[in-house]
Amino acid sequence: MSPTSPGQVIIDVMREHPLDLTIQSSGCAAIGNLAHSGRAQRRLGELGTCELVVAALQSFPNEAELQSSGWAAVTNLTGVSWFRLA
Repeated sequence: MSPTSPGQVIIDVMREHPLDLTIQSSGCAAIGNLAHSGRAQRRLGELGTCELVVAALQSFPNEAELQSSGWAAVTNLTGVSWFRLA
């Protein structure tokens, strides 16, 4: 991803505003949408995106929308369906 890619912009804004629920929730949803291909998953992973999403999940444990979009993002970033593991 280039420095001005949508993924980089989302990551930068999420890092700048770690306690803003709206930004974190929207960022998680956007990352989940971006992380559908292996190439995007690798690049986002290199940028520390999974850790960023997990930090958002930990910061807002009682926010259902963020939890849903955050876990969807983790699933897409890792390429693992948590539902298949159960």
